[in-house]
Amino acid sequence: KKLTIGNKIADMSVSLNVSQFYNRLGKILIAFRKRSGPWGKANCLCLSRGASDEDETYLKSVVLHHYIFGYELPDTIILLTQSGYCII
Repeated sequence: KKLTIGNKIADMSVSLNVSQFYNRLGKILIAFRKRSGPWGKANCLCLSRGASDEDETYLKSVVLHHYIFGYELPDTIILLTQSGYCII
């Protein structure tokens, strides 16, 4: 499978560990819904990731993408609310 990021083409096989994805997303949702800790009393949380940039490998959004998906997904938005989530 070929993946194009910007003007770079990489050969890679990408697969998502579905049970790990739901497990890790669930942990973040549980922590967020407690309305304490780092998110305080926020009603929603938006984790946006723009275009891939090799110089920004330690951004919180990149780290969370790796934790949730196992990969960095450029041009992706994750919206968490008290009633659910949406990934675009």
